[in-house]
Amino acid sequence: MLMIGRLTNLFRQIFGKKKDALPRSGYNYTLPGRPLQRSRKDACFTFLLILLILVFCWLVFSPPFSWQGLTKVMRLPASISKAIDQDVLGEENAKEQQDRPILRGTIYDRNMEEMSVSYRLFSLLVQPTELPDRNKVAEQLALILEREKEEILQQLQYADGMTELADNLEMHQVEAIEDLHLPGIHCRPVEVRYYPDHGVAGQVLGFVSGNAGLSGVEALYDTVLEPGEFRQINIPVVNFAGHDALGETVADIVLTIDMALQRQLDQILAEYRQRKGASGGSAIAIAPDSGRILAMISQPGFDPNYFWQTDELQAHKALFAPRYDQELVRPLLVRAAATLEMGMDRDLLPVTLSVPDYGLSDDLLQEYWLRLDMGLPIPDFLPLSSAQGRASAQDMGDNNLLSPVQIVYGLATLLNGGHRVVPWFLNGLYDHTEERFFLRDFAGSPEARILSPAQGERLGNTLLGASFSSAEGGFLFADMITKVSKEKGLSRQLVQDLLVVAVPREKPEVLLLLTANYDTLAPYPSEVEKRDLQGLLGIGKNVLPLLVGYGGQVETFTAPSAEKNPANLKRYFYSKKHNAAEVKETLARAHLVMPSLIGLSLRKGLQQLNRYNIKIQIKGSGRIIEQKPAPGEPLDETEICELILETEHE
Repeated sequence: MLMIGRLTNLFRQIFGKKKDALPRSGYNYTLPGRPLQRSRKDACFTFLLILLILVFCWLVFSPPFSWQGLTKVMRLPASISKAIDQDVLGEENAKEQQDRPILRGTIYDRNMEEMSVSYRLFSLLVQPTELPDRNKVAEQLALILEREKEEILQQLQYADGMTELADNLEMHQVEAIEDLHLPGIHCRPVEVRYYPDHGVAGQVLGFVSGNAGLSGVEALYDTVLEPGEFRQINIPVVNFAGHDALGETVADIVLTIDMALQRQLDQILAEYRQRKGASGGSAIAIAPDSGRILAMISQPGFDPNYFWQTDELQAHKALFAPRYDQELVRPLLVRAAATLEMGMDRDLLPVTLSVPDYGLSDDLLQEYWLRLDMGLPIPDFLPLSSAQGRASAQDMGDNNLLSPVQIVYGLATLLNGGHRVVPWFLNGLYDHTEERFFLRDFAGSPEARILSPAQGERLGNTLLGASFSSAEGGFLFADMITKVSKEKGLSRQLVQDLLVVAVPREKPEVLLLLTANYDTLAPYPSEVEKRDLQGLLGIGKNVLPLLVGYGGQVETFTAPSAEKNPANLKRYFYSKKHNAAEVKETLARAHLVMPSLIGLSLRKGLQQLNRYNIKIQIKGSGRIIEQKPAPGEPLDETEICELILETEHE
C-alpha cells in the first residue's frame, strides 16, 4: 500500500502541476483572430498517465514481481539502441575489411627488410562490342595506361569477347578509368608476389604460383603465409605462447638471413666466378655455435620473379648436391685427428716439420672422419617444385663427394667446441591479429655433443691457431684440387676451389664457406689464370672485415609497417615496364659468363640460355656436342651463341 500511495502522489504532482499551468476552460488561444483549439498538452499527459497506470498494474499483478525486471524494462530502449549501433558499426567494419583485402604474408630478413611481398594491383578487362566509340576509348585509355593509341585500338579491333587490355594497374589508374564511366570496361583486382632482390636469395625463398608456395620458404611455410588460421603443427619450431591457433587474418615470416651480407657475398662470388671461369659456386655463412644461417647463395642463381625461365634444380644442386671432393678439407681433418690422437698434453709440430699426415694412417683418418661427423648427411631442408628429386651421392657416382651444406656444418663442429648443430633460418613470425611477434622456441633443440668439453676446446684452439694462413682478426683456409673421378663408368676431371673464413679468430661468431666448381674437361679454360691459392686467400682477407658484426643475435624486432616499402613497389613497376632481360642484366650479376652446355639436350640447353639476352643459332639435332662461346667466356648482348648438335640417326 505504501508503494501505491507513493505512485499516486507522484501522479498527482505531475497532473496538478500541469493543470495549474493551463486555463481553467481547457482552451488556449494560439494566434489572435483564430478559432479556439483544445490544447494538445492535455492529451499528452492523459496518455502518459494511462501508460504509467498500465505499467503499474502489470508489475503488481504479474507474478513474480522483481525490481530487476523493472530495471531491465527501463533499460530496454537503450539496449536496443546500442545493439543497432553495433550492427551498423559491424557493417562498416565489414565493408572496410572488404575494401582492404588480406594479402599473402610478407617474408622479412632479420632486419625486417622485405624479401618477398604481395601487392594488390588490377587488370583491365574490356568487352569491345559494348564500347560506344572504340577510337575515342582508345584515345582516353592511352593517356591513362601510358601506351600508344594505335596499339590499344588494334587490341580492341581484333578482340573476340572479353579481353585483358592491361595488367599491373595502380589504384590511381583504376580511379581514372572508372571516372570515364564507360560501358564494357571492368577493373579486376589481382594479387602479385614480388621478390625485390630477384636472384640474390632466390633459392632460399622459392616462388609462388596460383596463390600457393611451390618451393623454398614459400612452400615450407605456405600454410602460415596464406591468410587464415594455422596451428602449431604447421610451424612447430615457433612458441605459440598458449595460443591454440594464430593467423586469424594474416602472419608474416621473419628469417635469420641478413640481406646486406647476402648481397655482398653474392657479388664477391659472382666476380670470382667470372674471373676464374667457374661454371657454378656457392657461399654459405652461418653462426657456428647455433647453426643459424646468415646468408646462402647458389650460382647460377634462381630468380623467383621469372621462375619459369630459370633452372631451379641447378640452383638447388649448387647447395645440396654432393659434388665437392672431401680432399678439399683433408688438411683440417688431419690436424683435428692428430690433436685428438696425441692427447691433451702434447702440442703439434708445424706442418713443415712433421711427418706427412703426422704419421696417421688412412684407416685412422677415416675413423676420425666418421667420429667427427664430417660426412654426416644433411636433408634438403628447402622444398623443390620439380619432381626430379634430390641430389644424392649416388647421382654423382662417388661417395667421397660432399655438398657445400655438408661441408660448412662439418667444419662448424670442428670450430665450435665439438657440438653438432643443424641448419635453421626461421626467427619467428608476426601475427597481425595479435599485433605481436611469436619467436622460435629453442627448448626443443638440445645440444648434441660429439666431443667432451675439454676435447672440443682444445680442438678448436688448435685449428684456429694453426698457421694455414696469416690473417689478423680471423681464420682463413683455402684449397684447390684437380683430380679425375669415375662417374657412371666414365672418367670425369674435378676442378674445384674452397675457401673457409671465420671471425673472430678466438671464438668465431660467423663461419663462411665459399666454393667454386669448374664443369669442364680441361683443368681450367685456356683463357683463365691457372691455380692461384694465394689469390683465393686474398679474397678471404678482403671478406674478413665484411663479416664482422653479422654474428650477433637479433633479440628484438620492429613491428612491420601497415604500408609496404614504396621503393620496392617502384622497383616492381620498373621491372614490368622494361624488358625483363634488361632488368636481369642489371640485377643478376651472376649471369655474365657462358654456361657449359656440352652433353645437354637442346631443350635443357635453351633453358639455360633463356636467361641471357643473346641470339642463338642451332645446327643439327640431338644433344649438344659443341658450343661457341666456350664455357666460362664473358657474354655480350650483341654476341651470337652457336650450338652444334649431334645428328640423331634412326
